[in-house]
Amino acid sequence: MQQADDSAEKPPTNGAQLGAVQDIVKGTSAPSGWQLVAFTIPTLAVWLVNPVLSLVDTAVVGLQNSTDLAALAPGTMLIDYTSYIFTFLAVASTNMLAIAFAKKDKEGAGSIVSDALAIAVTISLVLATVLYACAPQALARIAGAKSTTLVEPATAYVRIRCLGLPAAFIIFITQAFFLAAIDPYTPLRAAVLAGGLNLVGDLWLVNGLGWGIAGAAWATAAAQIVTAAMLLWAIFRPLPSNCLVPGWVVPVRARRPSLAAVKHFLVYAGPIGGVLGIKTFLYSCLTMYATSIAPVSAAAHHVMLSVFWFFCTLGDSVSQAAQNFLPAVVGSPKDAERLGMRLLTTGVLIGIFNCVVSGSLVIYFPHLFTRSTEVVAVMLTLIPLFCSASIIHTTSMATEGIMLAGRDLMFLLWSYAANLGVALAMLAVFRKKQIGVVGVWSCLAAFQGIRLLLNGWRLLLSKGSTLKRTEALPASVALE
Repeated sequence: MQQADDSAEKPPTNGAQLGAVQDIVKGTSAPSGWQLVAFTIPTLAVWLVNPVLSLVDTAVVGLQNSTDLAALAPGTMLIDYTSYIFTFLAVASTNMLAIAFAKKDKEGAGSIVSDALAIAVTISLVLATVLYACAPQALARIAGAKSTTLVEPATAYVRIRCLGLPAAFIIFITQAFFLAAIDPYTPLRAAVLAGGLNLVGDLWLVNGLGWGIAGAAWATAAAQIVTAAMLLWAIFRPLPSNCLVPGWVVPVRARRPSLAAVKHFLVYAGPIGGVLGIKTFLYSCLTMYATSIAPVSAAAHHVMLSVFWFFCTLGDSVSQAAQNFLPAVVGSPKDAERLGMRLLTTGVLIGIFNCVVSGSLVIYFPHLFTRSTEVVAVMLTLIPLFCSASIIHTTSMATEGIMLAGRDLMFLLWSYAANLGVALAMLAVFRKKQIGVVGVWSCLAAFQGIRLLLNGWRLLLSKGSTLKRTEALPASVALE
């Protein structure tokens, strides 16, 4: 397979990049390595917001109180994992908006984002109400009999975070809008704002006023609300000159979406929601097991998972690049395979980077997150499994982005279901043999490895591979 020599290329100017992107969307070329990098690096913004907020909370709270640090594990699991399921709204919005922008359909883009915002706000209000009411009972089940002291602080954390849930869902949709328009810099500015506000809020409320885990929750909710307001303001402004549709002001209106619009969303979002639900269920089971062992295990697992998710955003940005650029070349196997190999290579290289940097952070700077020597000792036992999961995850996300771009949704759903069965069987064995948090991370690493093997087989060996299609993707969303 012929590979372009990306090392000899120069970064294009904004104007050159725009022209290249427009050619890509029209299906006349595949993006170069530089163009992938130019899009992928700032695209980290869309995935960094929640991990940044979580990591800041973990570091500031962990340095003050180990009990509050342990309580973050069930608290963030309930609020963040549940919210994560609904990121399918962002995935579906990106796909449909990318088609509308490629067709230069301004009214269509306005209808899509208006409907998406209405659906997202409605779901978030219902979800926030349910979580607020059910938090004590749910957290008691998550924490288990050995960690009942964590329920009260975790409940306070979840209930305060519920106030920022509608803002978090608005962020999902508005970021999808800008990424579909090939404008990653607006979400990047929003991510920097969110991280800065959360850090200042944590230092003031947790350290200065001594509010503990509740202060971290208030800081996060406030950061989400301000960030959502910034992105909503930006969506009514002309799009920048270096994006796909420069100068556009998309007509976004407050309205109730039609039943047909909701069904159109669900056709694409349904399988994606299933995939995200499986991921969330598995991570919830792993966190519940880690929390049930002891507060020290809960704290160590939470720190490691927060660092893991933070660095996994690099893989998510590669997946996003695939979803933005690959649909234009699907149907041309030569171009699709060339771009696919670039994406996979990028995933491998970023995975190695993740492994080295995140592993070094935990090994050499564990006291950034906790002063407890017991927690640090448990963290260090997880390093081999942590690094294995990190390097595999990023490559897996590259394969997953390619399959999402090609709408190979049902294979993704069923492969995830099979993988979940294997992971839960492993977890049951580890529980029976009373293997501690090492068993949790063994399941996580195995889940990532099986996912990569299944996706790799589908893309490289199966006749149904997205990269081997000879027909272009249809404008309408359909399951295949």
